[in-house]
Amino acid sequence: MMQKLSIVNCNSISGMAGFRNILVHEYGKIDLKKVADIMNNHLNDFRQYARYIVQYLGWSF
Repeated sequence: MMQKLSIVNCNSISGMAGFRNILVHEYGKIDLKKVADIMNNHLNDFRQYARYIVQYLGWSF
């Protein structure tokens, strides 16, 4: 998926992709303070990450 996005877009959402992998695959212990920080301060990054996935899959809402 990332090869179809611009470098700027990839850089801006790469952190959220890593965070998603930690949550889904349980890589190590989940830091609840970090989760709270992301949800309180970086929720738009997650929304943008989800938009890119939807766009890549060709879905529409």
